[in-house]
Amino acid sequence: MASKTAIPSAAPAPSVCGRRFFISGVELRLETDSDEALTAGTTLLEHFGLERGPVSTVEGPPVQLRVTRRPPSPPSPEAEVVARHFNLVVRSAGDVLFIDDGRAAVRIDLAAGDAVLHTAAWPTGPAAGRPYLIVVYTLLTLLRRRGLVPLHAAAVERAGEGVLMVAPSGSGKSTLSLVLLQDGWNVVSDDSVLLHLDAFGHVSARGLRRDLFLRTPEDDFPELVDLWTSSPELDRGKRRLVIERRFPDRVTRTCDPSCILFPEIKDAATSRLVPCPTDEVLFRLLDHSTIADLEPGAARSHIGVLGALTRQTRAFVLEAARDLLDDPGSLDRLLAPAMARRTTAGGAT
Repeated sequence: MASKTAIPSAAPAPSVCGRRFFISGVELRLETDSDEALTAGTTLLEHFGLERGPVSTVEGPPVQLRVTRRPPSPPSPEAEVVARHFNLVVRSAGDVLFIDDGRAAVRIDLAAGDAVLHTAAWPTGPAAGRPYLIVVYTLLTLLRRRGLVPLHAAAVERAGEGVLMVAPSGSGKSTLSLVLLQDGWNVVSDDSVLLHLDAFGHVSARGLRRDLFLRTPEDDFPELVDLWTSSPELDRGKRRLVIERRFPDRVTRTCDPSCILFPEIKDAATSRLVPCPTDEVLFRLLDHSTIADLEPGAARSHIGVLGALTRQTRAFVLEAARDLLDDPGSLDRLLAPAMARRTTAGGAT
């Protein structure tokens, strides 16, 4: 009797772990092929202000981020290099973006709102290096396809009027936010905001990460020393203040920007506001919205949102001196004239 040839059984498909998140009316679905990756991904997405819901309003279809340990397929032959950012290489082929750094890679289908991240180990924070950046840029790219333009800025609000503080890391955005928080303002976002342009040409700012992160908060805010916690895998040595624990009901999800500050730390006795020329404001905003570099096809709409924001706000360079910390209320008083008059997309009011 002829012997039968054994037919190898197919390898079992990896199990899929999933979770739903919500941010600014957008639902994001995270799928991973391990519980470990799901846990790490949840920590990272919640760090950026995404919530597990449910929420009352979701605008449009969900976006999806899938994480797998399988090696990525090579980009399609027609994909062209369109940008390089840090050590990331961005290739584009129609509505598909490919981003890689040699260790991790992501394929983003812009039309479908779907991204697949290929990485041997889930990037748990900035200490993990460049894979962390891939996750950040993937998230922001997916959100931009839902009409949310990212800007590297902190945001505070009072009585519906918002102030955006736009500056690189280490320029005092979080410190200034905490100073204003103690003066009665509400926090919208600590380090990044999502700008949304409505049908009437008006821009609102929606929060991403809300908790505050400072490197040495005990030096400037000793009264809060017992409230700071550490999360070194996410905040690069900074300490974290969970706003809602110390200031209940002082977090808001959105604001109507009427003033933009470009803070600069100065060795001076007194802080001051210097009006920023209108023709400089847009270029300063572009410097802090570099995600546009990764998707050149969206640059026009991206610049349009920043232009509308420029028209509806007053902008100042804040020359920040030590008096803002030593004299409680000084920043609030300094801002009062700037908040007294606001502009809209149609002109002054």
